[in-house]
Amino acid sequence: MFFGDLGTSRLYVLGLAFFYAGMAAPYFVAAVCGLVFVVGWAYTVICRVNPDGGGVYTSGRLLHPTLGAVGAILLFANYVVTAAISSYEAIIYIGAPFGMDRGLAP
Repeated sequence: MFFGDLGTSRLYVLGLAFFYAGMAAPYFVAAVCGLVFVVGWAYTVICRVNPDGGGVYTSGRLLHPTLGAVGAILLFANYVVTAAISSYEAIIYIGAPFGMDRGLAP
């Protein structure tokens, strides 16, 4: 799900990066790949330090167990919604050059 949150945004705008940045686009794409790598590494550190998990659900659970569960559900929902929106927009971007009407996308 982590890839669905950060990775798909990077993938479906790759053509726009080349269109607007021209020959400098590979440097920008490499910088974003580096950023994704650093964030992924930070997640491994958080998971090692907090074996029960880290972030919003761990902090919420310290206050109240129900708050931790709600925070975890909202975080997962954020990942799912982001992946769904990214997929929808990817279909729009892929279909546009072929004359697909925006209303025909699922």
